[in-house]
Amino acid sequence: MKHLPIFATLCALVSVAGCGTSEEDTVQDPPKPSTEFKGAVDDKMVGEWASADGKMKLSLKKDGSARMQATIGTRVGPQKIDTSMEWKVDGTTISFKDDKAAISRYQVTVTDKELELKSPKSVTKYLKQK
Repeated sequence: MKHLPIFATLCALVSVAGCGTSEEDTVQDPPKPSTEFKGAVDDKMVGEWASADGKMKLSLKKDGSARMQATIGTRVGPQKIDTSMEWKVDGTTISFKDDKAAISRYQVTVTDKELELKSPKSVTKYLKQK
């Protein structure tokens, strides 16, 4: 029985010594998505674009302004969208910033006749109008 207090003391010391913090134990917040709106207008993309079925139109202006018009199907019937925003291209990414400063990003490819916007959920192709 004399050894019981010594054993309890050793157990307490081992458990306290094992509670030290290390960088591996530190919980860190995940990186926040970038809210930076960077890039420049790409002259190859300036112009009027429309989807093949004509339901979506995208106007990209040289001054960095953009306008999207679309008719989309919803549960309550066709819904018209007409929104103005800003646009910039950074490498292969095109970004749109709406009037509430929300930024949408897409992977973009462009030729003389076609503009393709790709997100994780969709691919939209536009044909050059003017």
